[in-house]
Amino acid sequence: MNVLCIYSRTATYTNAVFDYLNAFTCSGKNSWFFLGYDGSGALGVNLDEFDAVCIHYSVRVAYNELSGEAAEAIAACRGAKAIFLQDEYENTRNTSEWIRRLKMSLVFTVVPEAGVAGVYPPAEFPNVRFVSCLTGYAPASAPDFDRKVRPSQRKIVVGYRGRPLPLKYGELGREKIVIGAMVKKYCELSGIPSDIRWDEEGRIYGDAWPAFLGSCRGMLATESGSNVFDWDGNLEDEISEYRKANPTATECDIHGALIASREQPGLMNQISPKVFEAIGARAALVLFEGGYSGVLTPWRHYIPLKKDGSNLAEVFAALRNGDLVDRMTEIAYSDIILSGKHSYQQFVDRVDEELAAACDVAAGAPRGSGVSMRRPKGPSVTEKPIRYYKYRESWGVRLIYIERGGVGRWYPRILVESWLRLPLPVRKRVKALLKRS
Repeated sequence: MNVLCIYSRTATYTNAVFDYLNAFTCSGKNSWFFLGYDGSGALGVNLDEFDAVCIHYSVRVAYNELSGEAAEAIAACRGAKAIFLQDEYENTRNTSEWIRRLKMSLVFTVVPEAGVAGVYPPAEFPNVRFVSCLTGYAPASAPDFDRKVRPSQRKIVVGYRGRPLPLKYGELGREKIVIGAMVKKYCELSGIPSDIRWDEEGRIYGDAWPAFLGSCRGMLATESGSNVFDWDGNLEDEISEYRKANPTATECDIHGALIASREQPGLMNQISPKVFEAIGARAALVLFEGGYSGVLTPWRHYIPLKKDGSNLAEVFAALRNGDLVDRMTEIAYSDIILSGKHSYQQFVDRVDEELAAACDVAAGAPRGSGVSMRRPKGPSVTEKPIRYYKYRESWGVRLIYIERGGVGRWYPRILVESWLRLPLPVRKRVKALLKRS
């Protein structure tokens, strides 16, 4: 079959997004084509030339990053329609409305299977199939690092790159800073070589990221996601109003007043794509205790760290044990990477099967009957996702190369990422104001 994937052309600057999209080019059953979309205007292709149309999570429907024209075209499409979702705890009801508006038949959700009915009640989606999947998978190839140096001999004992998340993401968001601050302080007091940061300036992208992973003996990580659902997208405003009314309130006060009652522990805990990347680089994982989507086993695949830090001495004794580190990294690599159980290829095969079944249903035939017709591809789409950004450093500043219409310029990375984090309606408004001025 021919499958069209619509993705945000400004989102491929991160390895995780690009790797996810690029994995579909390795499909052995279907031909995938990719349409980079900027969130405005028509799609510019005839969707009926494809057996199935998919929307990638980089097009954030929760924040209305589809134009009315595009939405109408997708809803009217006769083939199977699927959407890949992530960060489903944000503006959840709006996402649900988009699923219905676009007449989706298939939803790839990162809500674990046990929680799907609670987030998407079956009575509200009688003709939609929800398939639980991970936020990312094991990379197809190992990152480039010095394989002559065993993991136990790497000079950086423990490394980490996190990101400070707003209070609204609850405990799972808070843990990303807690683990970094806790271990960084321990390393500084004990004179242990480390490279731990969670500020925006310390973020690492492109080829520099796997190189960093391959330079560290151990790598910190936590479970990803959020167990606080912002159903209507109002939580941030509520927090802002609470701060105004209570100017001396601490984050703990705000959490107790607005966040704690919304926490649903264990609902959305997920293994992070960074964990797979670290395993591929043969870095020993040091993780907060957790479930990690059932993929990892403590003391076989990772060194467990208690969330109160009470076993830090035990953790660093393990990192000093060269035999343990080398053995654990090899076992994790064999079990998780070489086995293929959690590979992108396994994920793509599953997606292909689900799409084939959805195409049968769209054609009015029973699931699995294989009656779908192969259609000629649309002439104006590519067979691979496009990576728009290149990186370099100048005088300590990380720069991103952006090309538009054959003309390219280097921009400071932090400015580009700040711009991309703005909601799409805000970006459109700013562009309109700049044009008028």
